Amino acid sequence: MVRFLDRSVASGKAASRAALVAAALEREMRVQAAHQDVQTLETKGTSMTLTIWSPGPWAARHWTTDLARDLPGAAGQDAPRPGAHS
Repeated sequence: MVRFLDRSVASGKAASRAALVAAALEREMRVQAAHQDVQTLETKGTSMTLTIWSPGPWAARHWTTDLARDLPGAAGQDAPRPGAHS
């Protein structure tokens, strides 16, 4: 493993051993979280998705669907921001 870490750093694929190990751990954390999400969806079903992720009244008041106005660079904007057009 150490040889792999050293080769990755020497070839410029990683800034340091620590950076490579941290990236690998972060990736593993995302993988485990994804597996947990799958288990949750398998046990509870997908109907909860609409309840949890529904934009609801707050989003209707703060977000716009005017795509021409929300595009980056439109009307002098750098990027669209939720609530910027209320």
